[in-house]
Amino acid sequence: MATRWQSGLHHPVSVYAKQVTQGRLRDQCCKYEILACQRHLDDLKRQGTEDFPYVFDTTRADRIIRWFGQCIQVRGVDAGKPITLEPWQVFDLGCTYGWVHKVTGARRFTHTYNKRARGNYKSSEKSCQGLHHMCGDAIYPPYHPELARFEQEPEVECAAVDRGQAMRVLGDAKKIALASPNIAKRLLVPRSIRCSTTGCWPCCSPLMGWRTSVP
Repeated sequence: MATRWQSGLHHPVSVYAKQVTQGRLRDQCCKYEILACQRHLDDLKRQGTEDFPYVFDTTRADRIIRWFGQCIQVRGVDAGKPITLEPWQVFDLGCTYGWVHKVTGARRFTHTYNKRARGNYKSSEKSCQGLHHMCGDAIYPPYHPELARFEQEPEVECAAVDRGQAMRVLGDAKKIALASPNIAKRLLVPRSIRCSTTGCWPCCSPLMGWRTSVP
């Protein structure tokens, strides 16, 4: 299956990276954000080579960005409106989900670290990511979404400094799922969330979180 790699230079993820490393946003960002953006741009030049078996699949980046666009905000002044990602969120999520193996489509990044100030919708973002992994995540060879395969028994875990914070992420996920028509039709949301196709349930962990599991 022959695939011609796209450069990805004009994708919103790359546009933000260029603004951070070379443009108007550089003075507003910390060194780690600058380094992350520079790495993305450098890797675009070597993607799909023999020494670097990863490519930036814009369809995978777009997939997670579109997912947030159908999630309805349940907190703050924007409650009741579709979530609009800030450019730095587009970069974080698009970069995390967009870089994949050039053959298998497996994600390059399996761990991420995101640090930001309070009041920047961290919980809401993680709630939406959890919902994505419950019923929207898929794997396929780069640029071949028609071959998408979905996980049949997804598992999502949330850990926090205490049970209350973890439960807030679960609570927001339930509210967002119910408020978002395109997600509500995919999930059964009684006291906990259940995927209508796989039958997976998320439940509160005895220690500090929640997870999905097959009953």
